[in-house]
Amino acid sequence: MTLNECIEVLSGDFDELKGRMLSEERIKKFLRMFPNDRSFSELCAAMENEDYESAFRAAHTLKGVCANLGIERLRIKASEITEALRGNVNNGADEILPDLIEEYNAAVDAINILE
Repeated sequence: MTLNECIEVLSGDFDELKGRMLSEERIKKFLRMFPNDRSFSELCAAMENEDYESAFRAAHTLKGVCANLGIERLRIKASEITEALRGNVNNGADEILPDLIEEYNAAVDAINILE
């Protein structure tokens, strides 16, 4: 998958991302690092343990990472779950989590086949 195709799958804005990161190689470098970011696994573990304070922090971090990398569809879900966890309570985060997991897996799949 080309970088443009990958960014399209992620629903990012290629021109905006390239303007911020300055080169395609730099974008690829940071996208390839994304699957190793721990915020997603920390979010899932915190939700399983009903630790909503940690879940909020992990979701907020995931949202920021996604915003920086142009992973827009996942950023939207991370933003939704962040708001559902604001105040360290579960205000519907359980209902959002399956969609967030689906978007995360789709993003990682696209990144893993990036040329």
